[in-house]
Amino acid sequence: MQKKAVYLDRNIKIRHRRFRFFGLVESEYRRDITRGLNTELFGNWNVGTGAGARINFNKKSGTNIAIDYGVSKGYRGFRLGLGEVF
Repeated sequence: MQKKAVYLDRNIKIRHRRFRFFGLVESEYRRDITRGLNTELFGNWNVGTGAGARINFNKKSGTNIAIDYGVSKGYRGFRLGLGEVF
């Protein structure tokens, strides 16, 4: 069975001018995956959106604390991360 996929993603990232260690991010995605050759592509979009904050933990390494909230079809939740994001 062959599958086809389309994935569209949009991100907006904002850093505070005065407080460079703090930032915000907003994201939206749209995805469609067909189940076979005769399945219509673009027929069943899965849409999700989310927002989050970034706090710079280590300026030299670019490590951030990420706090995100996301919503999509059948899912919603918080995610906390530590790493090189944004």
